[in-house]
Amino acid sequence: MPMSLNRLSPVVQHLPPHPRVEQRVWAHERPKPFGRSLNAQVTQDADGNYVLSWAAEPGRQVTIYAGKSPEEMNYTTPVGRALHGGSTVISGLDAARRWYFTLKTPDCPPATVAVRRVSLQGATNFRDLGGYSTKDGRTTQWGVCFRSDALNRLTSDDMAYLKNSGLGLAVDLRMDTEVTAADGADVPAITGDMAYLRRPILYDAADLHNRISEGGQGFTEADLIQLYRQFVDEYAEAYAQVFDDLAEHGPGMVVHCTAGKDRSGVAAALVLMAVNVPDETIIADYLLTDQYYAPSVAPPYKRLDPTRIQPLLKSPPNAMQQTLNYIRTNYGGVDEYLAGGGLDAQTLAHVRAILAN
Repeated sequence: MPMSLNRLSPVVQHLPPHPRVEQRVWAHERPKPFGRSLNAQVTQDADGNYVLSWAAEPGRQVTIYAGKSPEEMNYTTPVGRALHGGSTVISGLDAARRWYFTLKTPDCPPATVAVRRVSLQGATNFRDLGGYSTKDGRTTQWGVCFRSDALNRLTSDDMAYLKNSGLGLAVDLRMDTEVTAADGADVPAITGDMAYLRRPILYDAADLHNRISEGGQGFTEADLIQLYRQFVDEYAEAYAQVFDDLAEHGPGMVVHCTAGKDRSGVAAALVLMAVNVPDETIIADYLLTDQYYAPSVAPPYKRLDPTRIQPLLKSPPNAMQQTLNYIRTNYGGVDEYLAGGGLDAQTLAHVRAILAN
């Protein structure tokens, strides 16, 4: 979400470069929340600078720390301090890795944030599922689970960035025909820089082609809702395996399909449902594909008439809401749904502990 820079009048102290000594701080050692929230957010501008914004009482000093993961924050030396303002810019950090920031002020609990979209040359919809509030007062953890479009166009710089940033497992939901198509193989599978697993979720490509071809009936929002229900009904085992994969691997897993919207969208919804994230937040995350992904230039869509396939090009909020309702109505909830796919309660509890605290 773009940040407003119209509040950049505060007194801001940018600290000089320093040798970064990593100080490991485990999640259970972090201070417990108290008082009001900072509501901190961060984006990255075109020059690679980090624009942080927050809400704090006037006159309160905010101290900003950076680290290569939320658990390895460098609390020894801050990267910036700010007085009287709600935003500042941090520059000069290593561009070859992902950064996380913790903001501290006397009257608010510490807030850890990261840029949601991972900026890569070969994937435009690679996003972190961290930073979302749950209904029971927890927050999904940054750097644990990511969602993305296809990884077959990642560059060597992209792979180095992901490896430096702690990404270690790619779970591919695409069909065999997508993977074996020209240039379809995941770069992590080719290079071996990340572990790679296949959890194929299929759809009737021939039927879809007939619907969107000239003379076909087109593809409506109702068709998309039905497609999502098909994913839910027929691939509970594959989605449950995604949770098994996260439990076994731990933080640093990305699940992806081709666009990162439909099959990955259902996977992300299940992940967020499992830790009690509100529906409106799940839907808002789903809608971010419209901001980041450009299907008009992607191979599956570039030769098609966009007016006939609008639900494939966009993320209708009602389609995701209907899917969440369907899981609850037809399966009793996310726990029962995943159990039907073979996920045991102990593994689900372990995944929940990884995903949110």
